[in-house]
Amino acid sequence: MHTLTLGLKYYHYDYREIVEPPFKSTENGWLPGIFIDYSFQGIKFPIYFRLTGEYTYGNTKYDGSTQSGEPLTGETGNSLINFSTHFGFVLRIVNNTFYINPYSGIGYHFWHRGGLDEGFYGEDYSWCYVPVGIRPVFRITDRFTFAMDVSARFMFKGKIKVFLTDLSPDFNEPEGTLGNETGFKIESSVSYIFKSNIGISFTPWYEYSAIGESDIFELTYQGVLWGYGYEPSSKTDQYGLDIGFLLYF
Repeated sequence: MHTLTLGLKYYHYDYREIVEPPFKSTENGWLPGIFIDYSFQGIKFPIYFRLTGEYTYGNTKYDGSTQSGEPLTGETGNSLINFSTHFGFVLRIVNNTFYINPYSGIGYHFWHRGGLDEGFYGEDYSWCYVPVGIRPVFRITDRFTFAMDVSARFMFKGKIKVFLTDLSPDFNEPEGTLGNETGFKIESSVSYIFKSNIGISFTPWYEYSAIGESDIFELTYQGVLWGYGYEPSSKTDQYGLDIGFLLYF
């Protein structure tokens, strides 16, 4: 069975760097987004496949400090993109009413944050990850289905690019390698079929991700070295709701 889902996201984004007080760097706020999701659930052949794409754009509140410990607050614009593929199997426990999909795959995450106020500069974060998870599915009736999805996400190839040229074109745009950390995501979903091939789904979810401290990169002004920088370790909590419109074929 093939399922195509188009939908809307709304979730809370809570990012915080791990730095010594009184230094501080956090981003938080509610963000809207859209997503597309395609999945294949094998009947004759017990194969599970899923492909998802998500895009978010919205503003968050930044709360931090300068190197002198003075408070620095403002609003930042955020663009987030996430792609993932899942490959797995269908383990039927009770005929077609209860089955489990163990899976793995590969994913890509990108986050651009740029200051909307004077004195802020933009940054690009990106990394790949390997999801390893399990998805139990319960067909309660012919119309109602309940599913859960629990997965660990193993990060690799993390990168950061800092757009100091937003402050002055005389600065460079340094790049660094992020430390790899493991995250996870938990979601539950209830779907209802209106007709034989049209339905709707509601999916609350929670995701935890982390970034390890980066390597040290050079900072230059007019081509002359004036210092060094790095990206501190950080943690991010996200939770929200996806509402999707389903097409079965």
